Amino acid sequence: MKYSDFFDIVNQNLGYSCPPKNIIPSAGGCIHDSNVWEYEDGERFFVKYASTANGKSMLEAEIVALQLIVHAKKIKCPQPLFTEVIHSSGCVLVMEYLDLHRLDHDSGALLGHQLADLHRVKKTKFGLDQNNFIGATPQKNTHESEWVDFFWKHRIRYQLELASKNGYSFPDIQRLKRGIREALKTREVEPSLLHGDLWGGNAAALGDGTPVIFDPATYFGDPETDLAFTEVFGGFPRSFYAAYAENIELNSGYHHRKSIYNLYHYLNHLNLFGSGYLSSCDKIIQSLLN
Repeated sequence: MKYSDFFDIVNQNLGYSCPPKNIIPSAGGCIHDSNVWEYEDGERFFVKYASTANGKSMLEAEIVALQLIVHAKKIKCPQPLFTEVIHSSGCVLVMEYLDLHRLDHDSGALLGHQLADLHRVKKTKFGLDQNNFIGATPQKNTHESEWVDFFWKHRIRYQLELASKNGYSFPDIQRLKRGIREALKTREVEPSLLHGDLWGGNAAALGDGTPVIFDPATYFGDPETDLAFTEVFGGFPRSFYAAYAENIELNSGYHHRKSIYNLYHYLNHLNLFGSGYLSSCDKIIQSLLN
């Protein structure tokens, strides 16, 4: 397919006969080619193009996740407009353009309240009707009735199996399993709608202070997993945590569980980016074994 056909497909879906006057590369992201397309009438759209083997599946999963958050009507996220296959392995996702800014005290506090509201959207089972992705890694969402079963099998065990294939080994997996199950077995939790990949790079605010979340890896799980990951790389003001705690109380066990929940993300970063994350994985695993 010729490159010009790519413009024709996007323009046709958006209702334009002429190509955009400006294509502005988007900062951030390491998986897809992302740009802001600006047309003569001033309209802007956010355009993601994926050419990897999993590109079509990844963008189709993202549009489902975005739609779940949009339909919940709790937190603003970009409105997905359409996906279109460009060629055998390529796919494009077009969504509304949002002018994003860093979270500040007020927008962070509002995000804390709204995230708590999102977590009040419930289902009867943990998981999701379909698998999706955490970064570029497939994320298994097979339904389970018990949270501890879901988290061990479809989060930690799955990542450990990937790590083994990538040449990393961890001792005493069965002891690790017992440690995680022991820590989580008394956790009474209902399946809550999660962002699933909530770090500082996936949250922002509009100019009027409206919080925005994006690039979700949505499923129904323990809301503490979302909150735990916000602490890994920073980017969230203290007001965010205070506002969340006003709505959903965190008991003392959270400070132990958050390291377990973040082990999933550290293992995923190990599998995606290499041995720079090995020591963090080892530290959490050893603390559980001890």
